[in-house]
Amino acid sequence: MKKRVSTLLITILMILINTMMLFILSVENGIGRVSKTMKDSIYPTVQLFFDSLALSSDLRKEGRTAEAASIRAKEEFHYEEIKELIQDERVIGINALVTQNMDSMYAYPDEIWLKGNGYENMIEIVDNTYSLKEGRFLSEEDIRDFSYVCLISNALAKAENLEVNDQFIASPNLMLRIIGIYSQDEQTPYDMETEETMRREIVLVPATVLQLFINEEQNANMRKDVERGFMSVSEYEKLKWDTDHDVIWQKCQMADLFLLDSAESLEPFVRDHSSLLEASPYRSFQINESEYRKITDPLDFLDKSAGIVAISVCILSAVLILLVALMKTQMEQYEMGLRMLVGESRFRIILSYLFFWTLVLFLSLIPAILCTKAVNRVAEEKIRETLILNAARNSGNTDDMWSVTAKGYERYFRKVDPVSVFERFTLEMDTAVWKTVLIGEFLILLFSQILSTVSVLKNTPKRLLSMRE
Repeated sequence: MKKRVSTLLITILMILINTMMLFILSVENGIGRVSKTMKDSIYPTVQLFFDSLALSSDLRKEGRTAEAASIRAKEEFHYEEIKELIQDERVIGINALVTQNMDSMYAYPDEIWLKGNGYENMIEIVDNTYSLKEGRFLSEEDIRDFSYVCLISNALAKAENLEVNDQFIASPNLMLRIIGIYSQDEQTPYDMETEETMRREIVLVPATVLQLFINEEQNANMRKDVERGFMSVSEYEKLKWDTDHDVIWQKCQMADLFLLDSAESLEPFVRDHSSLLEASPYRSFQINESEYRKITDPLDFLDKSAGIVAISVCILSAVLILLVALMKTQMEQYEMGLRMLVGESRFRIILSYLFFWTLVLFLSLIPAILCTKAVNRVAEEKIRETLILNAARNSGNTDDMWSVTAKGYERYFRKVDPVSVFERFTLEMDTAVWKTVLIGEFLILLFSQILSTVSVLKNTPKRLLSMRE
């Protein structure tokens, strides 16, 4: 009878321990998922910025305006430095954009803009803002070889009855072959210069082709000024835009916006390339670090706190299990002595105790899982309300969340609403949680049982029988 009662008490204790461990691990996993979701919502973009206005202002104050062009050329980011950033394995998207609005030659009512990028992995393509419907995207070869090709939007294709391999007349002087049709994510206002409602259809072209077209058009306009007598030939020769393919290609490689693989790469990326900023005080990396830290620091604290509590509970549970196993073994020394006296081997005795604890572990785990699910349902709502309340208190300045120096780049830095993320907080006890508890407790029991039984069984049967109370 006494043995049955002790077995029942041990089973109840194991159910409580398992429930506590499963609940704490569920909370830790839940906060970890929220933290990951929040960090994934932060758009991991790094902007290369050279403050030419500040440079001009300082030179004007010093009376050195005549040197402005040469000083700027020296202190700006150079192609070899850009290559260092491009080759970083954390970079997954690169923008070196050239844009030009066009006088539409079609009946389509919306404004048509040509957009060229110096790299095939344009940020808008990598993040699926532009999704391919038909054909293909631009390749590095298209950009490098000045291929007269383009992609048009699905809406423009339908409105003008255009298909892949048709000719798109961007201008009387610029005719392009359509190689693809894409659709644009309407929820991502990349092409909004202002907050006003403005519809634009973007035609994607190689940046080299677009830059060459712009330069040739500028030169053609200046030649007309020469013919009209508004400009001398010498002035034209001095001001004309370069149309050399090698020069244009290198200019189109001067990327200034980089999409990284995750928000957690932002600070290490900037730190690893901080030497590029030493060449000029007017250089900087824009990553909205303060907002990133505002969002991630509380989450990191919660995640670490939950982890510490989980570890503490696991250690406490391990100590309790070890003490209970030792007490049970000490209480049954007399029985062990009898079993050894009738010829049962020490190894067999140890196996019997391991079997007992394994059975108790499995029997206690099933009701513990059911108890944890019930506790999670009650605690989930309380924890969610607390997280939402704290997020609402700390999000009072969301109107000025981003502080991007270069006008127009704020569209690449997405705002994050912590409240909407915390509303999806759940306490889920997945298979990995109870497997972790099961394996952890089994190893603890294995260690404690071997430790306790070996320390007892090293005695002779006669000595064990003499220890009976």
